[in-house]
Amino acid sequence: MILNAIHELLGHGSGKLFERKKDGSFNFDKDNTVDTLTGGKVTSWYERKQSYDSMFGHLASWHHLASFSLVQK
Repeated sequence: MILNAIHELLGHGSGKLFERKKDGSFNFDKDNTVDTLTGGKVTSWYERKQSYDSMFGHLASWHHLASFSLVQK
């Protein structure tokens, strides 16, 4: 049961997908959100009608399964 809960949190993502909305605004504060990898501003996001699955295709499902497998070990 605990593994299943961890899978739901980590496997399905616990972060937020940054995206540009239909009206051109963003679903995050573009000027003040920090990219935790670079320490700079966020410079990329999903455009309308893009998703994790549409951008990464078959790799998306493999990544999902790999994340869950790591949690189980």
